[in-house]
Amino acid sequence: MEGRVPFRESCPRCGMDVHVCVNCRWYDRNYANECRETQAEPVLERETRNVCEFFVLRPDGPDEADPIAQAKARLDALFRKK
Repeated sequence: MEGRVPFRESCPRCGMDVHVCVNCRWYDRNYANECRETQAEPVLERETRNVCEFFVLRPDGPDEADPIAQAKARLDALFRKK
């Protein structure tokens, strides 16, 4: 996916929401509010769809340092349909 990501966009492969904090280039667990964009409104649920206007899709996928993202990736790999 390139360009602006619609709020309701879903991954064509797994059906998960795309417009979520952990998929954003500004997401960083080590910053206040877990976001490097200083103007962004606080978001409570980092892995569910949100309407942040500053969202930019990470070129390298979700933050792999995030233990929840790591666990989901392992589950996806385990139950991946062929």
